[in-house]
Amino acid sequence: MQEIVTSRKLIEIAADQGVFMTDYEASLIIGYMNGHEYSLVVDEKGKMYRMDEQEDGESDEEYSVEEAIVFAAEMNDSLQEENQNDQAYLKELQDDEKILNSLYAFLHPADGKCRYNVEITETMQKTVSVVAATPEEAHRIVNDRWSSGYYTLDADNFVGVDFEVQPQDGGEDNGMR
Repeated sequence: MQEIVTSRKLIEIAADQGVFMTDYEASLIIGYMNGHEYSLVVDEKGKMYRMDEQEDGESDEEYSVEEAIVFAAEMNDSLQEENQNDQAYLKELQDDEKILNSLYAFLHPADGKCRYNVEITETMQKTVSVVAATPEEAHRIVNDRWSSGYYTLDADNFVGVDFEVQPQDGGEDNGMR
């Protein structure tokens, strides 16, 4: 088994479980685990486990990313109760709590809400002039130049954006754009 020490590895495992998190969120969870003498490990099949460092690194059962989020939230609550007099630290813990609650809400949307995948397509446009014998040659010249980086498009070339919304479960398009 390999200990998960980088946020990148936790992000990868989380994505496999349908949980999408940032580098900061993953680091936060790892920090809460390590700070309470636990670690997350992964086996050769990609299954994650929680290791208790106080029990010689024993692991009893598979551990999900959701369970890690709940554990971090519980530890955060405990730390907030213990540190009521340290206002600066309490503020940090409250900020962590907002992040952990957001992760949990992603896993369990409130009644009447569901999770959506939103595809964002930005369109950029630029007109260039070339000298060529045919339209096909003009296309090839511009394509070659663009492929080599001769032409670059940036925010100044932005002409539009489109949002395509799909329920995450792969259901029918709900018509939102």
